[in-house]
Amino acid sequence: MANQRHTLSLLTLLITLGLLSLCVQEVSALGKWVNRKEVVEAEFTPAQVEAFAVAEKEFFEELEKQEHVISVDGIKLKVTKPSRDTETFGINDILEVVYEASLMDGTPIQRTWQDENIAFSEAIASTTPGRTSRSGSFEGLSKALNHLKVGGEYEVYIPSKLAFSEMGFRQSHRFDFLDDVPPYSPLVYQISVIGIFEKREL
Repeated sequence: MANQRHTLSLLTLLITLGLLSLCVQEVSALGKWVNRKEVVEAEFTPAQVEAFAVAEKEFFEELEKQEHVISVDGIKLKVTKPSRDTETFGINDILEVVYEASLMDGTPIQRTWQDENIAFSEAIASTTPGRTSRSGSFEGLSKALNHLKVGGEYEVYIPSKLAFSEMGFRQSHRFDFLDDVPPYSPLVYQISVIGIFEKREL
C-alpha cells in the first residue's frame, strides 16, 4: 500500500513538473512576442521603419482618391459585389468566410485555401470556407466584419494600428498561421462571408 502511495506521489510530481515545464515554455514564447520591438530594431534600420510608415501614409492617401472606397470604424472598405441577404450576425456567431490577406504591395500572407493557383473569385465557389467570428478576430478584421453581409464580396483595407502596428509580425513555429508582416504594414483583405455556421448567444 505504501509503495502504491509512493508511486502515485511520484507520478503526481512528474505530471506537475511536466505542466510546469509547459508553462515555462509558454511564458518564454510570450516573452519573445512581447520583446518584438527588439527584434524589429535588429532586423530593420530606423530609416527602413520610417520608410514603411511613409509608404503606409501614401497608400491611404491614394485610397482617399478612389471612388466607392468608404471609411468606417478606422478602416476603409469597398463593396465589390453587393449582398442581397438581409440576415445579420452577432459578435460571437461563427461565420464561414473565404478571404485572402495581402500586404499593400499585393504580397499574399494568408488565405483560407491552400492552392496558390486558385483566385479569390474561384475560391468562393470551389473551396471549403474558413471559420471565424467578430469576437475571435484581431481588432481591424473584427471592425470590418461589423460592416459585411452574408453573400457580399469586399475589399477591406486595415491600417497597421489596427493590425500589427509598428512591431509587424514574425512567423514562428508557434505562430505560423500567416507569413511575415513588416512594421507599419496595412493589410488588404479580399473577403466574402459565405454564411453563418453557428449562432451563439452573447
